[in-house]
Amino acid sequence: MIDLKDIKEKDPIAKEKLQEAEKVRLAHETKIIDDLDHIYNETKQDKTFRDKVGAHMRPGWKVIIALLSTAVVAVSATLYGWYIMRAMTEINVAAFTGESAVDRVAPWCFVMLGSSILLLISKSISGLLLSQVAEEITQGFRAELYEAIVRKPIGWHDQRDNGAGIMTATLSSDVQLLNGVSSDGIAVMVESIVAVLTGLIFSLIFSWPMALVGLGIMPFFMVAGVIVAKADNENMMSIEEKQSSDDVSDDVKAVQILSSDSISNYKTVASFGND
Repeated sequence: MIDLKDIKEKDPIAKEKLQEAEKVRLAHETKIIDDLDHIYNETKQDKTFRDKVGAHMRPGWKVIIALLSTAVVAVSATLYGWYIMRAMTEINVAAFTGESAVDRVAPWCFVMLGSSILLLISKSISGLLLSQVAEEITQGFRAELYEAIVRKPIGWHDQRDNGAGIMTATLSSDVQLLNGVSSDGIAVMVESIVAVLTGLIFSLIFSWPMALVGLGIMPFFMVAGVIVAKADNENMMSIEEKQSSDDVSDDVKAVQILSSDSISNYKTVASFGND
């Protein structure tokens, strides 16, 4: 081990150079820590993930149409309960006045039929477009990961744990776990917000006391929703960790490494045979 005290006594210039080199090393480590803070800092990981996902959510017109279709689904589903209540009211009025219940309820039945068709179309469009956006997100993450692997130094590829088989499993299975995670979450969030706003607007129009009651109990639903979302997120992350190729058993990893080495060595031997 180098003793700086001995160097100072023997060669002050060398000591000064070592101190400068140490400053450069510390500055480089600090820069690396700052650059990776958004990845390793747990308080910034969610924002980093959302930014990464947002960068790969394309094309934009599909995202916009999918979110608009989701909003239509939320409005239609919220109003469906009102249609049912109006139909039941018409039945009671017909029984009281002696009129035909079918004649009074028929218009609302057609309204509910049209709303059901609108729900079917909107939900289908939303699901189809969001699935395509999810594929784009997965493809974007896979391309970034592949580029990062290609840019690794040669020595990194020589390690057995970084063999072609392990990297192929990571590209094919681990990245696929992202499919649908982000797009479905955005759709659920938009649908929930639009449904709540629609319910509040109709409550203010027809019965403002009911709207105040809804506003009063809304914080409890929000807290419950946050708790459920965190529980689902933890459950999803635990499933992903179990399915991730980084956490597979040693036997499975050994098989992947052996298969990768066998294929690579076969190509090497075959190339020597051709020479």
